[in-house]
Amino acid sequence: MDPARIRALLDAVAAGGTSVEAALGELKDLPFADLGFANVDHHRALRHGAPEVILGHGKTPEQIVGIARDTIDGNPRETPDRMVYIPLAQVVGKHGEGIQDSFASTILLRTAGDPKAVIGQLRGAIASLDPNLPILEVRTMQDQLETFVSQQVLVSRLTAIFAALAVVLAAIGLYGVMSFNVARRSNEIGIRIALGASGGGVQWMVLRESLTLLATGLVLGIPVALAAARLIRAQLYEMSPFDPLIFLGATAGIAVVTLFAAWLPASRAAAVDPMTALRCE
Repeated sequence: MDPARIRALLDAVAAGGTSVEAALGELKDLPFADLGFANVDHHRALRHGAPEVILGHGKTPEQIVGIARDTIDGNPRETPDRMVYIPLAQVVGKHGEGIQDSFASTILLRTAGDPKAVIGQLRGAIASLDPNLPILEVRTMQDQLETFVSQQVLVSRLTAIFAALAVVLAAIGLYGVMSFNVARRSNEIGIRIALGASGGGVQWMVLRESLTLLATGLVLGIPVALAAARLIRAQLYEMSPFDPLIFLGATAGIAVVTLFAAWLPASRAAAVDPMTALRCE
């Protein structure tokens, strides 16, 4: 059992997708599993960085095909099920006759270069054996993986779009609040400038209020985000919900948007004509 599978199993238990009894059933054979004809060390990869190697000398073909690493054949976030590979020659009916499952419906082909470059050669080789044998679909392993995670990719993209919209709406709201605040305090700003306040000082006064709102939002938002991250742990694949780079990037992005949204009202406040502001009051 590799670290990714152990993490996936623990995440499934934490999210409620797997019961404790089922997890114990997965872990009960650790670190060794006795198959009768072979003793498999599941933790060899954890200790030495390489998976278990079982010599095939003295073993029957049936035993060799029965020793296989757990394979993910569906959702990559699910805990892999144990599988046994059986030769097609063994898949027969009661009287030894061939049945529907006796024929290979899928063939895996390993290539040395670009898999898509040999699709034409593959079709030609199959046609040379039997021109009437159709090839319904040819997909690379990358295409297969993209099919497995297509729903997760779609959800991630929609989440990113809605997050971007939320940031834009927050920036518009902050800009409106600060613009209203500058307009409301135009008389005060005019008096400050008339008494000798510099434009930079007025700008910093307005920006300081925006930074106060930013700091308050971060102090309240980061703990909430950390708590909510636990709820989406099971929705992530080979990603940690507590990635510090993600939190730093999000914080920096929000800070940049906040400063940009507050800069225009601050610049407008620094350009206030004190006489005009006093007459308006």
